[in-house]
Amino acid sequence: MKTPQTLSGSMLVSTADVTVDFIQTIGTDTFFDDLSAVVDRITPYSSLLFFLYRPGAAPILLSKSRVTESFRQGLDNYVNHTYLLNPVYQSFKTGIESGVYQMSEILPDGYGALISSVEFEIKIDVKETIGYLTPGWPKHTEELMLLINLPDGLMIEVTILRQRDVGYSRQDYLAMTQVFPIVQAVFHKHWELMNRDFTAHASRPSLDSAFDDFGSEALTAREQEVVKLVLTGHSSESISLRLGTSVPTIKSHRRNIYAKLEIGSQAELFSRFISFLTTRIET
Repeated sequence: MKTPQTLSGSMLVSTADVTVDFIQTIGTDTFFDDLSAVVDRITPYSSLLFFLYRPGAAPILLSKSRVTESFRQGLDNYVNHTYLLNPVYQSFKTGIESGVYQMSEILPDGYGALISSVEFEIKIDVKETIGYLTPGWPKHTEELMLLINLPDGLMIEVTILRQRDVGYSRQDYLAMTQVFPIVQAVFHKHWELMNRDFTAHASRPSLDSAFDDFGSEALTAREQEVVKLVLTGHSSESISLRLGTSVPTIKSHRRNIYAKLEIGSQAELFSRFISFLTTRIET
């Protein structure tokens, strides 16, 4: 009987072999490095990142592979600031299912409208899938993401990066989809045995509460809800569906918000929020 094989862009990898290799990583002190090596055999990468997402808190970078010095700064900027705007974080908050994803699959409705102001935390780049670049993040990469839900509302993100001129083929996607149940089981078992690997990293205070505090001195509770949804990429139509009210009502809320905050556009709203967030971090 033939051994099932996973498809990669340039080679075939035995599913049986990689299953054994994945299993052997469980409980080891070199878990992330060993796992990275197995992933590289299936889908060769330029960089590989492991994040842990927790309810109401900033993500933790658990491990990284093949990351340049400038990229390290980009990762710092991400976990300090721009994760709040990232589709992965937003999807985590709304309860995304475990699976293999590309960024284009998880962009929320109206996300493009969010990218409307240049501050030092982000750089506008229409060639990027999400429309902006975190300073220090490599330009024009494609990401294949394995999202794995863990107990206690936690989620692991394994991000496999390649330069766009290389990109991901359908075969790459299918290869990772085929081994995903194995990777998911490995993470769950390693979590049971050695969850210190996930929780011993220095944690950061939650910045998600910034959404609740921003404009609280001037806005009503409903207006704050609208602001939060606007800042996380939702259109007026999407907000009306989420809040169960009409589009004209949402547009009226937005006009009132702009008037109370003495601003004239969504770009100014976004800029004001980033300034508010930066002040919170520095104090």
